[in-house]
Amino acid sequence: MELLSGINWNSFLPGVTVLVTALFLLVLSLAFRLRGVQGQPAAVAGMWVSLIGLGLAVWMSLCQWDSLSAAFDGMLVLDPFSTFLSLLILGGAALTVLISQNQAAALRQVTGEYYALVALAALGMLVLVSAGDLIVLFLGLELMSLAVYILVGIDRGSLGNTEGAIKYFLIGSFAAAFLLYGIALLYGATGTTRYDGIAAALSEGQPALITLAGLGLVLVGLFFKVAAVPFHMWAPDAYEGAPTPVTAFMAVAVKAAAFGALARLLSGALLPLAGWWLPVLWSVSVATMTLGNLAAVFQGNLKRMLAYSSIAHAGYLLAALTSLDPFASSPADDKALLSVLFYLAVYTLMNVGAFGVLIYLGSRGGKAETLEDIRGAGWRYPLAGLAMAVFMFSLAGIPPTGGFMAKFYVFSAVVERGLVSLAVIGVLNSAVSVYYYLRVTVQMYMRDGGEAGAEAMPALGRPLALSLAVLAALAGVLYLGVSPAGLLEAARQAVMFLN
Repeated sequence: MELLSGINWNSFLPGVTVLVTALFLLVLSLAFRLRGVQGQPAAVAGMWVSLIGLGLAVWMSLCQWDSLSAAFDGMLVLDPFSTFLSLLILGGAALTVLISQNQAAALRQVTGEYYALVALAALGMLVLVSAGDLIVLFLGLELMSLAVYILVGIDRGSLGNTEGAIKYFLIGSFAAAFLLYGIALLYGATGTTRYDGIAAALSEGQPALITLAGLGLVLVGLFFKVAAVPFHMWAPDAYEGAPTPVTAFMAVAVKAAAFGALARLLSGALLPLAGWWLPVLWSVSVATMTLGNLAAVFQGNLKRMLAYSSIAHAGYLLAALTSLDPFASSPADDKALLSVLFYLAVYTLMNVGAFGVLIYLGSRGGKAETLEDIRGAGWRYPLAGLAMAVFMFSLAGIPPTGGFMAKFYVFSAVVERGLVSLAVIGVLNSAVSVYYYLRVTVQMYMRDGGEAGAEAMPALGRPLALSLAVLAALAGVLYLGVSPAGLLEAARQAVMFLN
């Protein structure tokens, strides 16, 4: 009984709810298969079960907003920071479920497993952002990664799916090995894997060589997960090969979880080594945003373009982490963490929305994979075209969208730390990105618009779930562009008790 005294399941009720949802989806899938139910009915049932489970988890997370506690003897931490990220992850998973109905129905034999894997990946992300121990960090990362590997290759009839999944799996395995070896070295140097214990041990004297080696390997492992240069090579192929809803899920939820874990680790356990990792983050940030934007300019495939765009946005987020102040009196005084949380929230909305529009255009009877495929689509589908234009403007950082405010807060935090050169490089890269984002809008509106026929409807229409997801993302991006104070205050509360 004494061994179980530190478990405190109440602190992880949202995660338990997501786990129960995933298990129920697997049982439901088996029941449907035995009864011969496939296609759209199974997809609709799986969607509703997923949304109900994720909705319950969101409600539980909201109830825990002001809570400060720990589970499993401090290995899992419940605080507003983990709750903010949990809400972001659960929201991203719910939006992914909404835009997945057609894709899940097309999978037929594995429709239920698709939704279960989304839930299991979300569970791994919840563990990841709540980790207070390096071993739990690794477990959460691998639970998330294994589910996403399968999701990337779930369409077994597509060679692109299989190729992307294999590349993602192989490179992800290397990343896991680097991370695990780094954890072992940090344990050898400090005698503990707990974040608070590591921070206390590293505060005493100069770090040994084994400590710096462990730091480097842990950072390499996490850089792989956020697709930072030069560890980004898996992203374009995995994004292009995966089903489009899975690509959206990888671009938003996986990135939010990985950056949340990285932010907690750097601002907590590894903060005493800030003098060593800050220059590394500066260099990786510059390389990531520069290569991502320059490579995106030359892409004709929309998913590959958004993959390199995602790499560039990882560079902006790394720039924000580079502006972490190791001497701040409290985390709430450090604008770096505030900007990271705000950026992740806006990034989730604008990316899910952009991929949702691509799915919608593809569901109208044609492909929406290349720039040529969407030529004139803005005239044929006015609201879809308008939504895509707003998402592209937001990704480019053009006001009055949430993307502009997100970049403004990131570069403000960087400048306040005195890293003016990094801010200038970031702004120049953002200017480069305007070209390839606006090129999408040009293709949709200014090239061969054609004649407005019977298809030219003023509303998104079918499928309803997909339309609701796109409209919700559109409303969020526009609202945060003109009224960001509420989300910013929530982010400030989230980092107030971070340690």
